[in-house]
Amino acid sequence: MTNLVRRIPQRTRIFVGGEGNSECNYVKWLSGLCRDQCIPVAIDVHDLGSGRDPFGRIDRAARIIKHEEKTRIKYIYKFLFLDTDQLTNDHQKEECQYKASRQGNLIIVWQDPCHEAFLIQHIPNRENDRPPTSDIAMERIKKYWPEYRKNMPDREIERKLSIEGARRVAKNHNTFREFLEVIGLLRDRQQGAERA
Repeated sequence: MTNLVRRIPQRTRIFVGGEGNSECNYVKWLSGLCRDQCIPVAIDVHDLGSGRDPFGRIDRAARIIKHEEKTRIKYIYKFLFLDTDQLTNDHQKEECQYKASRQGNLIIVWQDPCHEAFLIQHIPNRENDRPPTSDIAMERIKKYWPEYRKNMPDREIERKLSIEGARRVAKNHNTFREFLEVIGLLRDRQQGAERA
């Protein structure tokens, strides 16, 4: 008689820092899609706090990572979701990316100019929509998603957005595409099931 033991794959541990609760809930929605597809990732989502500038958020992320890695398995990948409307000049984006890289290979997914503009691009036929300001992005998202509000829970995000929408955004957004590749959501469902 043979014992059949199901081998559980090692999950890839990933850190994600969000500029606020809205970004964190968005990443939790994506994490739920990974779980549904049996993709072996463990995504730890952390709110880096509103009211901080991008440099402060990078510092906070580095402190959280250092603390978490003292007692747990190290993160294989580390991402930050930050808004460009927090930058005061063109040079700050480069400076943030340099600092993030030096603080432990943090990869920044820039939302231009804000999270709402990023979300609009998930809506069918809106992937090339680029609101120039955060105020216009908020007005525009209400047009396409009347129920939208900041800090929506992931279960409400799921009612409007789809993985297909996220994949469309990834076609025009390199670091977001890298994020989806890392967490396994650019693969189709069959490939995800095979990995489980």
